[in-house]
Amino acid sequence: VFASVGEAIQFGFSIHNRFGLFHFVRKDGIFEVVFKNGQSRGICMLSKIEEISHVKSSLKNISFDTWVFLDLDNTVMESVLDLGGDQWFSYLMRNAASDSSAEPIIKLYYAVQAHIRSQAVEPEIVLMINALQAIGVPVFALTARGPSILQATVRQLSEIGIDFSKNKLRLSSDLQYDSGIICCDGKNKGHALSRFLEGCTQRPRHLIMLDDKHPHLLHVQDAAQRFNIDFSGFRYAFLDEKVSQFDITKANLQLAHIKERLPADAQDAIDSLQLLPESLVVADNYHHFKHGFF
Repeated sequence: VFASVGEAIQFGFSIHNRFGLFHFVRKDGIFEVVFKNGQSRGICMLSKIEEISHVKSSLKNISFDTWVFLDLDNTVMESVLDLGGDQWFSYLMRNAASDSSAEPIIKLYYAVQAHIRSQAVEPEIVLMINALQAIGVPVFALTARGPSILQATVRQLSEIGIDFSKNKLRLSSDLQYDSGIICCDGKNKGHALSRFLEGCTQRPRHLIMLDDKHPHLLHVQDAAQRFNIDFSGFRYAFLDEKVSQFDITKANLQLAHIKERLPADAQDAIDSLQLLPESLVVADNYHHFKHGFF
């Protein structure tokens, strides 16, 4: 209850009931209850996770002292094709024959990104990012992608009109991030965010995170609490139905058309994973999906 009231009144509030007058004062990201005798006790930090279906639902939580962190795949952008998207990668990992298959899958995923065009999940996300940057609200990407495909990632984002490097915030040059993008390389996003915040010369009072995967939000929430930063997490559900209808057959057909353009180790990964069975008929329909390739 206190948290919800605190969100409405940013710096504190008072309640008068039969026990007397209580003042709730915000200090270092934590609300303190101040009793009539002047004694105080910290009670809570603002921290919540909720599900939304449209990015505009997160705007009501943004203020001048908010930093915004956005997942990329299936939150900011998605593959134009069935190939190369997060659901394609997840399908391969779920159906991997053994733990040793993970490395060639990751290698293949990274190689494919150099050839795949992306599109905004919602057109509004591009407008929102640009508008927030224009008024000085810092917006960062916090992605499970690795730094080895940073160049391909920046290229995909640029094509849809997004540039995370436009933040006006001054940050330490020692921070391990580039172009406004924090690459977690498949590791815990909360740990990556903690390392980022530790290197910042200043920190926000409030942090927002949008991600289509709930576990990532929990990890980021833990990191925010460690630094006494208010947290609003949003499990972004816009693509849930589309993800559930993913068709690996279409993805394999698209993969077959670019196999020869991939590096040798990626082609070896395709063969070792047996992604393109001999029965696969590669029809002459490249023109149907060529718009999805660079």
